[in-house]
Amino acid sequence: MTLSLRLPFNAIAMAATAIFSVATSAAPMPDGGGDLVQIPKPVIYTSPLYGVPEFSPPKATSCPADAKTFGTPGLGAGGQVLREDVAVMSAPGGGRDRVAVSGSVMKRAPKPVAVYAEAPPPPPAAAAPALQKGGGNEPVKAGFVDDNADFGEYQAYLQRNAQLQGYRPRDVSERYRVLVRNGEGKPVANALVSATLGQETVVWARTDQKGQVWFAPNAVFNPKLRDQDLLISARLGDKAGSAPLVRGQKQGVTLQLNTPVEATTGLDLVFIVDATGSMSAEIDKLRRSLSTIADRINKLPNRPNLCLGMVAYRDKYDEFLIKGLHLTANVANLQKELNGLSAAGGGDRPEALNEALKETVHKLQWRGGNTTRVAILVADAEPHMDYGGPYYDETAAAALAKGIRLHAVGASGLSKEGEFVFRQLAQYTGGKFVFLTYRDAAAPEQGAGDQTVHDVKNYSVDTLDDLIVRLIQDDLAH
Repeated sequence: MTLSLRLPFNAIAMAATAIFSVATSAAPMPDGGGDLVQIPKPVIYTSPLYGVPEFSPPKATSCPADAKTFGTPGLGAGGQVLREDVAVMSAPGGGRDRVAVSGSVMKRAPKPVAVYAEAPPPPPAAAAPALQKGGGNEPVKAGFVDDNADFGEYQAYLQRNAQLQGYRPRDVSERYRVLVRNGEGKPVANALVSATLGQETVVWARTDQKGQVWFAPNAVFNPKLRDQDLLISARLGDKAGSAPLVRGQKQGVTLQLNTPVEATTGLDLVFIVDATGSMSAEIDKLRRSLSTIADRINKLPNRPNLCLGMVAYRDKYDEFLIKGLHLTANVANLQKELNGLSAAGGGDRPEALNEALKETVHKLQWRGGNTTRVAILVADAEPHMDYGGPYYDETAAAALAKGIRLHAVGASGLSKEGEFVFRQLAQYTGGKFVFLTYRDAAAPEQGAGDQTVHDVKNYSVDTLDDLIVRLIQDDLAH
């Protein structure tokens, strides 16, 4: 059997065109800031809602100390911008943007320099509790749910929120756990896992440090083929194994590779940060906590070789679309970039999350070998679905194929649409949905507490720093 790592998205099978409407809200962000109100227009998706897009395997062998920055400028740095995809109007309260609307074309007036310029970077700060959004000197608190561990509740959540499924609802209702073990029964991490249906072989995942991955056939193959059995295979180096998957079987699939188990040698950790105007408190929190988090990770029992990176994003009509730092072994490099990052822009509620995810998964030089790869998204808005693909579900499929786990942190003000997308990203890649919690969920300005507006049950609460370290420790554990 030959496994191909370059898989044209259309080569899996073509589906009928799906047409959805993006649900948007006319409400500004909870903390004001003069967000614009978007008048929604239908979005037509022409790509099938299954399959794995083209990807290259993680293959970097080292993590440089002098990593370079990269970025994509936005269209707003020159003042006036013409925009034809949506019509907008000023949100109640005015503020951040002033616009004039003519038909479907938006003209954004030039902004005064004092408003348009980046805020001066704050001085480097020692590790200290950051401000909860609107709430004193309390540390930020958060809870999380594991939608793979409580999959029945996740399916119930999807049913309760079926009206939101204009957002790329890949079918994960049928799923199987794939376990890869060696001859001694120990988990095999970073094994390349594929599925074969007829003559079509699709490489769709890499096993985690527990030697496992979840497989949803209808998210990879055409759901019209849901009754056809599959062959599941795993490969690591020159060792390979396979086993049949009978559709509907109750048990998972266990594969054996006669290979020694290697200790985890590296941790690639990337922060994906929404840097629009409503994210000031969260950016400040990450800036102040970074060195402490890195130090605590370095002291975990398996002492991973830590490599850090960042992808910050705003929106198409801001000063920048993407601003990133390639993976680096020098924490000070990332600290410097965070110190120079401010929250500004945004406009309408959705942001350029699709574009940021694409850069994270496909542009960064992730390390190969027995490396644990983790991305942590910190954001408070859903992606723009009217800029064209690749869409977030396609990039999540590529992330799973490259062995990148994504934990999605929902900040204050995350909408129901945003929660839907964040939970999809986390569930599909084996991550967790994390959410900030407050004394009064409806009034984040009152400070940290145990409440949330999100549609979650049975969650525990901890400080955000402690929670991040716990998630990383679990990602590293056999």
